[in-house]
Amino acid sequence: MISARTRRGIVVLTVFTLASLWMTREEEEFRREPIAGLNTQLDYALHEFEARFFDTAGKPAALLTAPTLTNEAATGLALVEQPRIRVFHEGKLWNIRAESATVPPDREIVVLNGRVDLLRHDQGTADRLEITASEVVLHVEPRVASSERHVILQTRLDRLEADGFSVDMIDDTFTLKHAVRGHYEIN
Repeated sequence: MISARTRRGIVVLTVFTLASLWMTREEEEFRREPIAGLNTQLDYALHEFEARFFDTAGKPAALLTAPTLTNEAATGLALVEQPRIRVFHEGKLWNIRAESATVPPDREIVVLNGRVDLLRHDQGTADRLEITASEVVLHVEPRVASSERHVILQTRLDRLEADGFSVDMIDDTFTLKHAVRGHYEIN
């Protein structure tokens, strides 16, 4: 015969075994069935943000820095405060500053909002071109910036104004669209 103490031990061990099996079965069921409609994307904010853009050949095309970048998961939009963008191409450096920027989910363009300053530095000739505009769209891969708003282009001596512009940073050409006015200084 089994003693009462052994019988109680067997009963307690059986109860623990059954409880353990029951708890394990519940965990497995939980793991197998994902929660329907759960959004795993998160809104986030980055401070002292830096992003590098590359062209199709894998070479650096641009560098974006900003004090703050926030990303909205629902829309995929990134909002950037006080962006500073450096665009590189064959000895030419473009420095771009804006009040804010919006980067859509495809990351192919950057919409620069508020006052936008574009400064081109040609390291070979020490040539400078300053462009002041607003609401500028920067296409990262072809390195083209454009706006339909009022623009001022300033070189060392000359000044042009227009309503709307487009600048190709690779070909180093620009187009002024409407109401073009110029002031030229003769050396």
